[in-house]
Amino acid sequence: MNDRQISLKVAKDVFLIKIIWTLAFLGIVLIVNIAKVGYAYFQGNETEGFFNTSFVASNFFMFIIGLLAIEFLPYFVGIGVTRKDYFIGTSIQTFGLALGIAIITSFIFLVEKFILKLIDLPYKTQNINELDLDGNILGDTIQMIILSPYVDPHENLMLATFILFTNVLILYVLGWMISSAFYRHGTVYGLVSVLIAIIIKMLKDNLLRVALDLPTIGWLKDIPDMPAPVAFILIYVIIILIFYAIRLNTKRVTVKL
Repeated sequence: MNDRQISLKVAKDVFLIKIIWTLAFLGIVLIVNIAKVGYAYFQGNETEGFFNTSFVASNFFMFIIGLLAIEFLPYFVGIGVTRKDYFIGTSIQTFGLALGIAIITSFIFLVEKFILKLIDLPYKTQNINELDLDGNILGDTIQMIILSPYVDPHENLMLATFILFTNVLILYVLGWMISSAFYRHGTVYGLVSVLIAIIIKMLKDNLLRVALDLPTIGWLKDIPDMPAPVAFILIYVIIILIFYAIRLNTKRVTVKL
């Protein structure tokens, strides 16, 4: 089996494991959302909708399983897979997983939208993009970490799906970067990587705000205006740099079998 086949086998194996986790996660989100829709219907209220719930929850989910990505390294090295093939395979499945979450979320949204129209249940007006920053550094930072720029799927589903894909992709690789730093370098460098990840997350969000013509906020609010394509390109340049950092962390790491 050549290197390409091994990398694809790693991608397939990891993807199959994590897509099961993902389907279970989205299933829980769907059940919770169905309960919320039922409650709203009988109370005569508006409903938040599956897309918005998944948009926020998926960021946490992808960050957590990104943290777990390094745990597959000892297993693959133990069965003779090189660190390079582990990295390439895991990188490939990362894109597949992010795309899967974005597509499944959007598909469920379309089904939900059709059903809610039949029962005449309206959606709530969303204000995810409106952060309440009051100058409290800790509180403002937490808000900026939790909430990412959002596009209403009712207005532009394709763009909303792409933004969701981008958000969950970068949260996954940030989690993987942090866990690989702890694994390779120990606590001090691991904690530094956490700080770097927070800064990257805020930079990515502000670049998205520039691309979506929203006001920039927080420590990095003075990013200059630029065309949307340039902002998106910069975001994916950042993602490539994160992958490069992960590669450096895993390239010659001593594996704890």
